[in-house]
Amino acid sequence: MRPSLLAGFIVSVLSLSCLADPATMAKEYCMQNPGKCEEMRARMQEKCAADPAACEQKKAEIQERAAEMKAECDANPEKCAEKKAKMEQRIEKMKAKCKADPEACEERKAKFQARVLEKLEK
Repeated sequence: MRPSLLAGFIVSVLSLSCLADPATMAKEYCMQNPGKCEEMRARMQEKCAADPAACEQKKAEIQERAAEMKAECDANPEKCAEKKAKMEQRIEKMKAKCKADPEACEERKAKFQARVLEKLEK
């Protein structure tokens, strides 16, 4: 999968394109999860090779959603700043939970990754 598709996918999953640069989010995710990124890229390449039209349609949908979210944030930057602050708080809270109980954290990560891969299958 090209980096732009990966970034678009992450934006669509997290629905936070107004909060951070999608390319930066994708790079950070891939630095933390290199195996998962490679797996996602391989799956997307297989899907796109099998059905290029569906792949292009999905890419267009992701770009359209990202543009809508950017327009919302451009129109109301205060709301996006508030969302960003809330997300940062949630991230810090999850980091604290993971530090306190790494096993439960790994279980949550596995469930999330399973959902992501399931969405890729569709």
